[in-house]
Amino acid sequence: MKRNIYTKKITLLSLACGMAFLAFAQQSSFPGYRSGNFTGVNGVFFNPASIADSRYRWDFNLASINIGVGNNNAAYKLSAFKDISGDDLKNKLLSGSKRISASGIVDVFGPSVMFNATPKNSFALTTRLRTIVTVKDLDGPLARGIIDASDGINLPYNISTTRPSTVNVNGWSEYGLSYATILMDKSTNFIKAGITLKYLAGVGNTYVRINNLNTTIANDPVLGSYLSQGTTGNVALGVGGLNITDIKADQFFKFNGNGFGGDIGLQYEWRPDMEKRGRKDLNKYKVKVGISLLDVGAIKYKRDQNKSGTYNVNVASGDRFYLSQLDNKGVNDYRGVLESPLNNPRYFTTQAGNNSSSYTVKLPTTLQANIDLHLNRGFYVALGGQASFRNEKSSSITDPSLYSGITLTPRYEGKSFGVYVPLNYNSLSNFNAGLSLRAGPLFIGSGSIISALLGKTKQADAHVGLRFGILHKKKVVVIPPVVILDTDLDGVVDSIDNCPTTFGLASLNGCPDRDGDGIADIKDNCPDVAGVAKYQGCPIPDTDGDGVNDDEDKCPSVAGIAKYQGCPIPDSDADGVNDEVDKCPNRAGTISNQGCPVIAKEVIEKFNYAAKNVFFATGSFTLLPKSFKSLNEVASLMATDESLLLSIDGHTDAQGADDKNMTLSDNRAAAVKTYLVSKGVSENRVVSTGYGETKPIADNKTAAGRAKNRRVEMGVKNY
Repeated sequence: MKRNIYTKKITLLSLACGMAFLAFAQQSSFPGYRSGNFTGVNGVFFNPASIADSRYRWDFNLASINIGVGNNNAAYKLSAFKDISGDDLKNKLLSGSKRISASGIVDVFGPSVMFNATPKNSFALTTRLRTIVTVKDLDGPLARGIIDASDGINLPYNISTTRPSTVNVNGWSEYGLSYATILMDKSTNFIKAGITLKYLAGVGNTYVRINNLNTTIANDPVLGSYLSQGTTGNVALGVGGLNITDIKADQFFKFNGNGFGGDIGLQYEWRPDMEKRGRKDLNKYKVKVGISLLDVGAIKYKRDQNKSGTYNVNVASGDRFYLSQLDNKGVNDYRGVLESPLNNPRYFTTQAGNNSSSYTVKLPTTLQANIDLHLNRGFYVALGGQASFRNEKSSSITDPSLYSGITLTPRYEGKSFGVYVPLNYNSLSNFNAGLSLRAGPLFIGSGSIISALLGKTKQADAHVGLRFGILHKKKVVVIPPVVILDTDLDGVVDSIDNCPTTFGLASLNGCPDRDGDGIADIKDNCPDVAGVAKYQGCPIPDTDGDGVNDDEDKCPSVAGIAKYQGCPIPDSDADGVNDEVDKCPNRAGTISNQGCPVIAKEVIEKFNYAAKNVFFATGSFTLLPKSFKSLNEVASLMATDESLLLSIDGHTDAQGADDKNMTLSDNRAAAVKTYLVSKGVSENRVVSTGYGETKPIADNKTAAGRAKNRRVEMGVKNY
């Protein structure tokens, strides 16, 4: 059976559903309008610094209100709003299996006034009423089961989640005192700051949380839907102050909770047009950057013990808890249902110790930052961002939570008229485009109206306000001409010239640089020699005078050469012969032997002996066997010391043709080499050469001399 979700006693869940789009808390109040320069006293709610150097001498807000709602599931066109019914909202918002997150706001700026106490200092007295509704991870079919028993749900429906479903509603009023002052007004730079101290009067806080729920919603054709089949979970509900879900307007002025809070803000302006200095009737900046920390504080409530409680849920398999017991019940009545003899302790067990006599609700703290560019005349574009400190994931079940977002607002504005087009993206209702208008004391607008006209939006909001004030008038302010002194006529004014009486360079703040090394002479220890900053303008030193500067010299105190980064030529084997000329750089030797070890005299004698005992067949290069003994000794010596290198030279006497003698000597030397290689000596360690009759050592005219000239010589070295 159907039940109307709109009853005289609005339940907390049906309130959350009936607010349809619940989302504006994540987007800043008064979108578009808030970015302007003619907000008067209302600007203090966005950044307390704004009232310093305001365009208004004084300003009074009669009443301004912003209402906004939104969600992450249901979207509507503007044309569909007039036909929306309660059932339509319920079906849209709670359709499908997606968990619902939503939020909503009512923000009222009450009578408030600001005034300039002095040219630098401004004050404001403000009043404000606020209500924020927060819905987190609500299970749609479960909510429909509570509202309509069995209507519109495909049953049985299973729920199993560790994510809590939370609904909370907060209402409070604020009474603020604001002060703003100019911190700097020098040349093109302008800085102002402001602070607001607020007394917080809590109206009421109401919350419900369902956690770790595992259940099946089944159907009884007579009595409606019920929870069954092993339901487990946890339910917490509470009320502090008035039940905010069932409240009359005059009750907003009752102080049911108390607390204190504050806002703080800072704004910087770049003002390159010096002719506008002193003109309080004009916006003088080209670029304005603002940052503000808003809503720091908390409200303390006394817990209504008759309406609050925390319960473990346990509906055994086969038992039934009928959701219809909650239908048409307010939060005030929930505790009575959960603790009735029919349900407690059968289905609901009260948890002791979880309901203190008082509790604290923190304000929805945000960090606001924006940059505003003055394009030309009345055209501006502002980019603003909001970062929430109490977002949907981090805040407790009692705290109002906000969503972070970013807004780009192109606008045209003058003293009496303004058009603002806010383009916002936030983490709940995504992108929305709106329009805000200001005409004289009246302003009106919406942050989502364009999106609703051109397509669909998950957000619906509107704002309207009436305020009036007295603007500063144009005054002819005689500003003495700025005398810019440049004593040395170098184009750098004396105020920033570090060498005001000496002609210098702008790049060096007006100081000269005689050596052109980029270091001003007043800081240069070698002003006439180009150097580097590391050495106070002097050249990089060369301590050891080897031509390699100390920054590149790895041996700065010992003379060396560039090839070795300023170090001396190494002597790897420490034999006194550097590696450049050492034929044996890794073996210690002598200077006389070019850095190689001296070959022992007896070894040389053995090679010489072997050379004298090499014999060939007459007229041939065939070795005679009597040569083998001495050649074997040579092979043994070569094997013992692998550093040895052998040269074999063949010679003949002058008998016969020269070319034949050359060939014979070459073949005989090669025959000796071939024999040694056959005995294991590496071929690349032996060189054989024939010289024929070109190098005689005796007279070829005698038989004895010719015998001496027919010979084999062996030379040995180790490099």
